[in-house]
Amino acid sequence: MLPALHCQHYEEWSNALERLKDRVERGVNLSEEFTAVQQLYQEKIVTLSHQGIDFASAPRYQSLQTEIHRTLRLLQADLLFLKAARKSDTVLERQRTCLQHVKQLIGYCSAILNLGA
Repeated sequence: MLPALHCQHYEEWSNALERLKDRVERGVNLSEEFTAVQQLYQEKIVTLSHQGIDFASAPRYQSLQTEIHRTLRLLQADLLFLKAARKSDTVLERQRTCLQHVKQLIGYCSAILNLGA
């Protein structure tokens, strides 16, 4: 079982990811929204302790945390590539890749929130 504070912070971060997803789909103002998502992750998610997490759920939680961190770094790199892209085909490909990463992050959030159910 996941503590209530964990659920609250992950729901908040999931909402921020949904806003980022909308921006990626529209291709507008990505750096501002990504900075907000990254800041929320650093302030609310990284600081959460493992105390209160059910012993049986702890390995899955840690695995999801690792994947979130990895995917967030990949998203950051791909956003830089998107910003540098000039050709329309390249922009579309980078946009699709960024969207895929954001969707993965949302899925990881959902999986963690399901640990709390």
